[in-house]
Amino acid sequence: MKHRPSIGPPIPRVLLVEDDDDTRLEITAALEDHGFAVDGVSRGHAGLLRALEGAFDAVVLDRMLPDVDGLSILSTLRNVGKQTPVLILSALSAVDERVRGLRAGGDDYLTKPFDSLELTARLNALLRRRPSSRRCRAWATSSSIQTRIVWYVPVRSLN
Repeated sequence: MKHRPSIGPPIPRVLLVEDDDDTRLEITAALEDHGFAVDGVSRGHAGLLRALEGAFDAVVLDRMLPDVDGLSILSTLRNVGKQTPVLILSALSAVDERVRGLRAGGDDYLTKPFDSLELTARLNALLRRRPSSRRCRAWATSSSIQTRIVWYVPVRSLN
């Protein structure tokens, strides 16, 4: 069980929609080791409902789900005005497939197999771009299991 401090800024929350149980567990463990709080679901419909109802900092979305295509979920989120950053995971690595994912509203696209360090780096990049008065990102080195949270607070111009 991970210890989460009760005082201080929140840990970045990620919704993970991945139908393969082993992959979902591996990604969850990697993200948690790098300072993210992860809510994982295995079905597309459940992922769509969680994304619509929850306050997530980012979504990691498998493209090929058995009940609903990941791009359909993404399009629905964008059509209802949800601007949560979405990183698409997919075994479909052709350029035209990656472009389809980005054009459907994805903020990033990572092909399987991938390294967890690249996944966490990409999520941190998405969190940095997110418009917010206070943004956070998880931090970890490649060999470290210890994590820390770095907060970015915009500085107002004195002009």
